[in-house]
Amino acid sequence: MKNMTEAGIRPVDSYNFISCEAGDVENIGFSKIDAFNFVQRERKVLIESGDAASLLKLLQKKQVEDNMFSYDIRTDKLNRLTSFFCMDERSKVDYDCFGDVFIFDTTYRLNKYNRACAPFIVVNHHWQNIFIGGAFIAEEAIENFCWLFDTFLKLAGAKQPISIFTDQDQVMVVALQRVFTSSRHRLCQ
Repeated sequence: MKNMTEAGIRPVDSYNFISCEAGDVENIGFSKIDAFNFVQRERKVLIESGDAASLLKLLQKKQVEDNMFSYDIRTDKLNRLTSFFCMDERSKVDYDCFGDVFIFDTTYRLNKYNRACAPFIVVNHHWQNIFIGGAFIAEEAIENFCWLFDTFLKLAGAKQPISIFTDQDQVMVVALQRVFTSSRHRLCQ
């Protein structure tokens, strides 16, 4: 079935062909819906790996163009991209100037790969919000937040903020306390 789909044959036509060859639908062992779901899962894996490769290529290109651009990625046991963080030169300068306090919030919608958007925001001397770095993380777990906060510190020159404003996510609070040891955590409602 997979080979037929790769050849451009629609899943329903593949299913009909296989059932004809087997003599009857009962002889196949799976339904049309099973076949469709299988093909969709296979396509999603291909798209994800293709999108991940495209993202890595873009990040690498950006780093060649701007030697101050930094990024880090996190992969799972199967070497699939699970999370990434990036920060450019201007963001590093803005954080150095205005990074005494930053706002971190992951309450934004999940993207199509179920990754939470995690922006880091500071406020400048004109009371304007400035985006200084961003990530997409696989799931809101302590180890993921610890990785993200450690990566942020590494790429931002190890400067700990004085205060951090977040929502009431308990998992995030634990990670903040582990990584930002000299910062105060404040809840933003």
